[in-house]
Amino acid sequence: MKKILKFKINKTLISISKIALISFGLFIFFGVSQAFASEIPVPNNVFSAGCWEKPTTPALLSPENGYIVTSSSDQWFLNPVMDWADSAPNCPLSKDIQYKYESYHSYIDGELSDLAYESEFLKEPKITLPQDQTSDGDYYWRVRAYDGYTWSDWSEVWLLRIDTKTLFFSEYIEGSSNNKALEIYNPKNSEIDLGAEGYKVEMYFNESSFAGLTINLSGTVASGDVFVLTRRDAHLDILAQADQIQDTTAGWYNGDDAVVLKQGDKIIDVIGQVGFDPGSEWGSGLTSTQDNTLVRKCGITSGDTDGSDSFDPSVEWEGYGVDTFSHLGSHTLTCPTEEEVLPPPEESPIEEENVSLQIKSPDLQNTNAVQNPEDKTLLDKEKESIPEENQDLSDGKDEDIPEDKINVPEEEKPDEEIVEDEKNSEESEQFLKENLLEEEIIKKE
Repeated sequence: MKKILKFKINKTLISISKIALISFGLFIFFGVSQAFASEIPVPNNVFSAGCWEKPTTPALLSPENGYIVTSSSDQWFLNPVMDWADSAPNCPLSKDIQYKYESYHSYIDGELSDLAYESEFLKEPKITLPQDQTSDGDYYWRVRAYDGYTWSDWSEVWLLRIDTKTLFFSEYIEGSSNNKALEIYNPKNSEIDLGAEGYKVEMYFNESSFAGLTINLSGTVASGDVFVLTRRDAHLDILAQADQIQDTTAGWYNGDDAVVLKQGDKIIDVIGQVGFDPGSEWGSGLTSTQDNTLVRKCGITSGDTDGSDSFDPSVEWEGYGVDTFSHLGSHTLTCPTEEEVLPPPEESPIEEENVSLQIKSPDLQNTNAVQNPEDKTLLDKEKESIPEENQDLSDGKDEDIPEDKINVPEEEKPDEEIVEDEKNSEESEQFLKENLLEEEIIKKE
């Protein structure tokens, strides 16, 4: 009986020892795991420190997905703060939640590319974008949370679009009679409803500081397209391009009147200078506001928003003569590349069968010239300058001469003829010596 009792006690002690050992091992495991997890981020779906669950996925608060910043005075342009809801931890050992933010310029077929910005760890569920994130463009952004052990899933991809470009005048026509027109270009990435957004044109006559004529614009202008405003009594070529035609008996601008494009009460472009008398025009020659057509230079992407500053049309405009309408109806915003401006010239193959060798007298100085056989004037003048004994007594026309009959100038003789000439010269010299010798012998006799 004592042996049985002793065996049971020993068995119980062994079980208690095993439990203590296992508990100690688990304590060490959790302590070491927590120490490492506090320093090293653990990828998704990895069991860490006994926490099976990831933090909840961040949810968007503001700005709303797809929000478009249309003005540089918009709060999202001046102070763009991306805000999302707090993520909830699902691990009892979780530390304070932190966040990582990413934004990209491109999001196509579910794939993000062209990273614009990546944040460090954020302690609050929001981020104020740096200044370079306020330039025009599309920004696709997402966020994920980290609880010290495990990452959450990435949030949905949200869009913030910044499109603060504004309309501007792209062409100005001040022609004869009532041939006047204004072309307005839309550089934005979206269509503009001119009436709904309060666009209008104002004309300031005779150095006045108050608009003498205001025309409220109506209709839409697509991205990259133009809108043409003109009078009912303008030339047919202008009317063919017009989007808004005014039935008016009131006078329009002349070369010394300022023209202003506004959105509401905000000036977005000016031609001329409000409240100033330039005489008869601003500028000079073709690049002036009187009896000319002005086209905005490529590379100009915005208008002049100060109606009181001086105006020199040659800075941003190309000038064309009176009643030039051929540029109306379209505008080039981006300047073409050098290859587009100067295409390589096409090569003209030489038709060898049409080439003939025509030779003039070798005594003429211009031996390389090819004279038209029907043009006798030049040939007659050349022959007058040649000594009579050297003149060609033919009919005065150039003839096609076979190459083996060509008289080559002495300095251009082939080597064979040079050798022959030298031989003839030696024989002549020998003949002369023999004659002199015979003369001397006769004298002695």
